[in-house]
Amino acid sequence: MCWGRGSCPASKCNNQIIRTDGREVTWKASERYGLMGSLTQGNVSLTITGLTGSDSGTYCCRVETPGWFNDQKVVVSLEVHEAASEDSTAFATTSSLTNMALEYTEPIDLETKPEANTLPSIIMGLFLLVLLAGLLLYLYTWRNHPCRSTSNLGDSSLSALENALSPAPENVYYIKFENL
Repeated sequence: MCWGRGSCPASKCNNQIIRTDGREVTWKASERYGLMGSLTQGNVSLTITGLTGSDSGTYCCRVETPGWFNDQKVVVSLEVHEAASEDSTAFATTSSLTNMALEYTEPIDLETKPEANTLPSIIMGLFLLVLLAGLLLYLYTWRNHPCRSTSNLGDSSLSALENALSPAPENVYYIKFENL
């Protein structure tokens, strides 16, 4: 599972900020990023501490599942606004940014579900089965083709070779002239 900045690409995460193996965090770009929930129960909520305006933008969460096109993706857009200050004067203002946790409320199950998106796998398996059957049929017909049979090649091939090496008689034509 990974979190990254920007939209979700075809695989992995763009500008990866944190990665987990499903049990624990294996890599993170900064100590500001954390996964505070229970990973083993599917809680992959991203927490960003020390939030700044530059943290605004799109984030992608990808749960990688074995097989083609099985990954679960969630795209979150984060907007950071300055908190309103309690005391403000004409010359000096005090502002602070609040910490904010990006949280996807519906937990994502990290366990592989065999029923989830199995159609591409089934289609690929059937395609490979038909391809294998076609290959076996082709090899069977090629092997049993009468021109490929080796039983006809016995001694006759040797005599054909001898005939090819012996000189051929010349064609002699006789022209008979009759008195005209």
